[in-house]
Amino acid sequence: MANCVQCGRELPSFSFGDAGDLCPECRRQQQVIEQRRPADVLPGPVRKPTLAESARAFPVTAAIVAINLAIYLACAIAALVTKTGSAMDFDARMLLRFGADTAP
Repeated sequence: MANCVQCGRELPSFSFGDAGDLCPECRRQQQVIEQRRPADVLPGPVRKPTLAESARAFPVTAAIVAINLAIYLACAIAALVTKTGSAMDFDARMLLRFGADTAP
């Protein structure tokens, strides 16, 4: 049998319309707590994580994006300094110097 996730009591085997993982007693206690709670304490809208929080949550992805951005900036600066191509259209020889692969 399934047990209540809060107190561990066995859940009734047939509970029509009571789809959940709490026993009736824990469900009643939760309703009482929610009724006593003031409206300003209730959870509000979920905020979107900042760029720094996303980078901390996914460090490998952030590192790959940072490496790609650094290589692009290096290519763009090299293209502008050597006057071979532009920041959006790189010369093939310059890309080969930065490690591009020549697929035969």
